[in-house]
Amino acid sequence: MQTRPTYHPSGRIGARAVLVALFVGLPAAATLGWGLAWAQSLAHGAIASSICAALAALVAGVVFALVADHARSRNVRANTLGALALLVCMLLVRWRRAEVLPGEALWSVMTSSPVSAWLRDAVGAVLEAFMLGVLTLFLSRTQARQPFSEANQQWAAKDIEGELWGESVAADHLLAGLKELGIALLLNMRRAAELGASVAGQWRKLLGQVLSESDVRAWYERMSEKLDEDGRQRLQRHLGAVSADSNPA
Repeated sequence: MQTRPTYHPSGRIGARAVLVALFVGLPAAATLGWGLAWAQSLAHGAIASSICAALAALVAGVVFALVADHARSRNVRANTLGALALLVCMLLVRWRRAEVLPGEALWSVMTSSPVSAWLRDAVGAVLEAFMLGVLTLFLSRTQARQPFSEANQQWAAKDIEGELWGESVAADHLLAGLKELGIALLLNMRRAAELGASVAGQWRKLLGQVLSESDVRAWYERMSEKLDEDGRQRLQRHLGAVSADSNPA
């Protein structure tokens, strides 16, 4: 049986994603565009304008990522198209607002003046849009790829207190142990936090993702893709036993 080495999002989207995009994402994008136009009107010179654009890209990236988080979309393509739509909205508001700010108008200047009068500003606008687009698209697409528990309808959250200490177990040995023992192997490991700061620099990411007891179901959905049928059955049996206990040891 061919197995996939990494977690793949389910590609599911729902009405929640559409509602969040319309009633949260669009107003947020418009507000960001309005604020960016105002901030750029106060930034004089290429350096100040570049710094302003970079800071705006960071803020927009965080906002877009939060929108994608609350939308709970596991579809990378949908997140990409949604982020592009919000980005277009943001830029439209940004340049619409710029038309009424002193010295910031670009559209009207482009239609009424020679190229030499607006070429520099146009290049700056393209670079600004590029910085905004790269970060917002990257974070929106990344969010869709995060492990998601379809059973619990929530993202798998990393629990630092739940990180496990695997001593010097190599990844291939760990996988062999999971095939043999299932999730019981992980539940019997000591928590890294219990061993103190001396091991903090040696904590490992198990099979590419830190495993936490806080969301066993999301972990199961991702790990089951790595195992053969017998391993999946073992994991499922252990999952049922763990689910009966609200506070697994």
